[in-house]
Amino acid sequence: MSLQRKPKTPKRLFRDLLDQNPTSRPPFIPLVYRYASKVSQIPADAMVRNPNQLSNSLIMAQQLFGYDGIISSYDLALETEAFGWEVFQPSTDSERQKEAARSLIASGKLGEALAGHLRPPLDRGRISTVQEATSQLCEIAGREVPVIGVVNSPVTLLNRALGGELVQLWREHHEQLADPMNRLRDCVLEFIKAYCERRVDAIWLVEEDWSGMGAEDIEWLRSFYNTFWNVTQYYDVKAIIAIHAYDPGQLESYFTMGADGIFLGNLGSLEIPLPSLMEWGERYGVSVGLPCPYPESPDPTRQLDSLVSSACDAGRGLFLSTPWEVPLETPADWIHNMVSMVKGED
Repeated sequence: MSLQRKPKTPKRLFRDLLDQNPTSRPPFIPLVYRYASKVSQIPADAMVRNPNQLSNSLIMAQQLFGYDGIISSYDLALETEAFGWEVFQPSTDSERQKEAARSLIASGKLGEALAGHLRPPLDRGRISTVQEATSQLCEIAGREVPVIGVVNSPVTLLNRALGGELVQLWREHHEQLADPMNRLRDCVLEFIKAYCERRVDAIWLVEEDWSGMGAEDIEWLRSFYNTFWNVTQYYDVKAIIAIHAYDPGQLESYFTMGADGIFLGNLGSLEIPLPSLMEWGERYGVSVGLPCPYPESPDPTRQLDSLVSSACDAGRGLFLSTPWEVPLETPADWIHNMVSMVKGED
């Protein structure tokens, strides 16, 4: 009589992924945040301002669909709201916005300008709700399901402060950007520490746009980001960089940044030869995340099926997510279908 081996919990599967151990299938961790309000039938604005409602909604969504990890949040305005950055708004006149951003950077006064808006962040706005909800998630669901704390990176925050113009101004202004980057690094460290102390399994660092970065920019960023990895390693927490826009010519350099995982949150990444991604992942000890196309028609369904088959064949080092936060209008059947396909269920 043979004994069947008990399936691994999502938490164990996730840990194996980031430890570069063999996995029976790729973990699937969709970016579900506001969509959880649709599951719990609570208005999204109300859900994200109440830690009990937020944690309960996220748990309900994970239990309903059966995916492999719970994301704490996915909101690019979360930290900027805590900082009180109402004065930094994108302009409808992009050239004027770019010139204003260039002038502020070149003056060397950007760090000073930001400092007046870096209020004590952890107890302001919705971020305190997300932090408390994360504590509840780790306590209630964290034994079997990985809980992942989401933090916007200094680059994402600075880009938003400058109305989206930062990516065009990197290379000529490293010296002037060092002070504001140091200030934002210290704030982001506080967010990361707060999540780590709540015993999350991983930090998901959101990079909204790296499309304007060259190899010298990535190298310049390394010292800022090494500080983050020192903290996550101290707490035995994994770190994933999630890059939503990027230069395909710089992909390999992203793998050298020191994170445990890289998520390429752009459907264009599905055109990158998977053997190249796997080779870089193995060389640098980095797991690779790819976005799943929504199965709303036969072609995306075939594309998703091919992606899942390739990820399963790889045997290790690959995980799947959604390109961005799951839109509220997404039919629940699509999410069920994606989870079923990744898990190999009928």
